[in-house]
Amino acid sequence: ARLDHHWRMLLDGGRFLADPETAGRVATALGGSNEVSLEQTVTPNAGITASEGGAVDLLEMANRRHRNLRLRLQDGRLMLTVRTGGRGPEAYPTIELFRLPSRRASHVVVTYSPARLTGYLDGEKRLELGADSIRGDFFHFRPLPLVFGSVEPAAHRADVRLEGVAIYDRVLSAEAVGDEFARYRARLAERRAVPATVVRARLVGRNEPPTLTEISPYREALVEFEYEVVEVIAGDPAARRLRVAHWSILDGEVLPINRREVGTVHRLELEPFERNPQLESLFVARSASPPAAAPLYYAPDPGPDPGDAASGGSSGAP
Repeated sequence: ARLDHHWRMLLDGGRFLADPETAGRVATALGGSNEVSLEQTVTPNAGITASEGGAVDLLEMANRRHRNLRLRLQDGRLMLTVRTGGRGPEAYPTIELFRLPSRRASHVVVTYSPARLTGYLDGEKRLELGADSIRGDFFHFRPLPLVFGSVEPAAHRADVRLEGVAIYDRVLSAEAVGDEFARYRARLAERRAVPATVVRARLVGRNEPPTLTEISPYREALVEFEYEVVEVIAGDPAARRLRVAHWSILDGEVLPINRREVGTVHRLELEPFERNPQLESLFVARSASPPAAAPLYYAPDPGPDPGDAASGGSSGAP
């Protein structure tokens, strides 16, 4: 999991973890009020791998043995599981809320108080259930980790972006939900698009990747490589020589990109480095005197470059 250029959480099979103090405060507040409203804006960009079950957990309060609640995107449908009892499957009812459109931002609010659940999509009420469908309170809630993404490691990658998350220990009114949607819609409208450039390029220079010891106690780092453009597929790279910052270490894992060999050709999907402010605090292994004429780009995807095999190049994978 990582942040994109708009500071959205890009889950991509990973997770973000709230600090324990925050997680405990949330669990205590919900258990005390027996009410909750979950608000977030979700963008499923590239869909979900159906062969792997098609599920992405957006928010969980859980560990490997217990769960207070979970909001999950399952094959394009939003699903809520909330603990409303003591033991057994009936204590963890799962409710299908509604389907989310892909490739656009959706503002979602789900509210629950004993025996009443309401779901809103883009400010409009889409679901309302009463005691015949769900009942119970949060008496059995306990302090558990608050996770954006899945508690368990995901078996697949999925481009799902999450932002604007709020957790309330009360039920929001329909009017308040509408106001929240209008506020966030205005915020999204103010954003400037980040230009994308797609090229096939030959690796002509590389810097020594960082080590975990070198970046400790941090667990993420980038490495800068130099490429010569072979073919422009989309956008305007503005130069024949490019510097590209790739993910070298992510969540403590040293990535295959570090073994990419000089002379191999790759399909690169790039964004201007300066348009990605979320990277400013990260360690970047780069040359002390980079080529002045080579603009700096960022490769957001930490995995093998899509289409490498088809284009006759090497993906850099082992």
